[in-house]
Amino acid sequence: MGVPHALGGLNWGRGTVSVSLSIVIAGFVAYFSVSRVAVGETTEPESLAEPA
Repeated sequence: MGVPHALGGLNWGRGTVSVSLSIVIAGFVAYFSVSRVAVGETTEPESLAEPA
């Protein structure tokens, strides 16, 4: 996307593409860290559970 049309790109500039993708990646990291979508249920092992 950042290279000239003659080389098959969109001529947006390498810096613009780098900054844009960095912002998108940081957004995904922030979303997943706040929402915890990709984190499975955690359970305590039997040895650490509260005594009954």
